[in-house]
Amino acid sequence: MIRQKIMSLSRNTVAMALLTMLVSMSASIARADADLVLAKTVDNTQPTQGSSVEFTVSVTNDGPDPAATIEVVDSLPPSLAIPAGMAPFTSQGNYAVNSGLWFVGDLQAAQTATLTIPAVAKQDTAPDCANNQATIGSSSIDDPVPGNNIASAAIYIGGATACAELILTVMPDLVMVRTAINSMKHASSFSISKYSMPGRMQLKMCT
Repeated sequence: MIRQKIMSLSRNTVAMALLTMLVSMSASIARADADLVLAKTVDNTQPTQGSSVEFTVSVTNDGPDPAATIEVVDSLPPSLAIPAGMAPFTSQGNYAVNSGLWFVGDLQAAQTATLTIPAVAKQDTAPDCANNQATIGSSSIDDPVPGNNIASAAIYIGGATACAELILTVMPDLVMVRTAINSMKHASSFSISKYSMPGRMQLKMCT
């Protein structure tokens, strides 16, 4: 009887120890996160037609934990192109021009990586403004502040001073679309920059 009680106590002790270890490991995993902060600048916001600029994208790990397999997406808008004889360069990782995917890799807490993309406005399709946006695509760890995972920088040509984006929902009678487009008649130019979901389109205006 005493031996059975000892064996039962031992099993309970081992079970409790294992449970405590699992809970501790789960809590440790749940607490692991890294605040990835994206920033973007351009060296000349008002270039002359045909002159090149450089967009610089930086991603910083504000911690508290390391982050691995970080990916950033930064594709130039259709109105911009990489000048002949020039190429993007990174402080670490690889950037694919065709897909716009920058595989950053790993960042320790407080570490920063940068990507520089040269660009020039296409003379045949260049609008008065061109907005270039970058987004953190993925990471191996949770980001507690996703609001700083998008950054953009714009250039202005021909006297424009601001870029604005408007998302329209196309209704069956198109009244909303006609009203919205009529309200943009004082803008110097506008163009459809991309389609999102059926019944919605995103337009870019320059003022």
